[in-house]
Amino acid sequence: MNPDFGYLRTGVEKIIEGIEIDNVIPFINRVDNSSAISVELVYCIALENYFKIEVPIRAKFIRVILSELSRISSHILFLTKLANALGMNMPLHYCLREREEILHLIEVATGSRLTPNFVRIGGIKSDLSKQFFDKLKEILKGFRKKVHELRVFFLENELVVNKLNNLGVLVKEDAIKLAISGPNLRALGVSQDIRKNDNYEIYDEFNFKVPIGDRGDSLDRCMVRIEEIEQSISIISQALYKVPEGKIRTYGEVNTQLMENIYSHVECPHGELGMNISVSEGRIAKLSIKGPSYNNLFAFSKAVIGEKLEDIELILASFDICVCEVDK
Repeated sequence: MNPDFGYLRTGVEKIIEGIEIDNVIPFINRVDNSSAISVELVYCIALENYFKIEVPIRAKFIRVILSELSRISSHILFLTKLANALGMNMPLHYCLREREEILHLIEVATGSRLTPNFVRIGGIKSDLSKQFFDKLKEILKGFRKKVHELRVFFLENELVVNKLNNLGVLVKEDAIKLAISGPNLRALGVSQDIRKNDNYEIYDEFNFKVPIGDRGDSLDRCMVRIEEIEQSISIISQALYKVPEGKIRTYGEVNTQLMENIYSHVECPHGELGMNISVSEGRIAKLSIKGPSYNNLFAFSKAVIGEKLEDIELILASFDICVCEVDK
């Protein structure tokens, strides 16, 4: 089975050529419809590192909080797709309900549910109110119990476990050749997470684990994402009690000369999201986005070999492919 690309082609990389660097974000956050904040973040981090702009600590904390909220939202969307492929009606509606709560928080913070347009070079667009933080604390109090309910639905249900166990197994050698990253790689037992390995933003301030699997089957891919939701809740809880007061943006000097190969990467919910930027006269000369879903789609084509035709949809759901990110 060979992936066939181009049916959702958006041309974002070409569209933004010639646009001023400060006006790019409303375009690029369309690349990932489940975690647009990650695309905004990797773009801004690349330019901040190049121009040596120091981002205020408060802005970094808020960026992390919103990034982890988006990770939770994306992983719950994954569970929704998995429940749909399994034909599980009640868990599907549970997932939709919990994700709606997270999307509402993101909307309150940024003004948009799916395309925040919130991260800025040097910080963030606007500060978050005390009411937002109070609402977030209130939701987090009961969210661990809700995640436990999702764990019961997917990981403690004998029928689901028997169905996902040893289904769509990805061999580690194939994963390495295809440069797989994110939860699909960690499901193979590889503890690779850019938040830990590269320590961008202020992730070294937080105590969290990197969940890993063992066999790299559909069950491990599900288990890793559910445990990552719990770790994201832990990160947000720690951030809420550490976030300092202060300014939210630094306006640095931007050189308008020709600059090439400005690169950065972050750990988005699907894996390693990288971006290579060239700037000329303060405008984008060329921008290339390396998204994890492209590689994960080829991994799916390997994992599906030898499986039953009726299980293809379920195996595809277990890889959590973001088609917008593939056809950018």
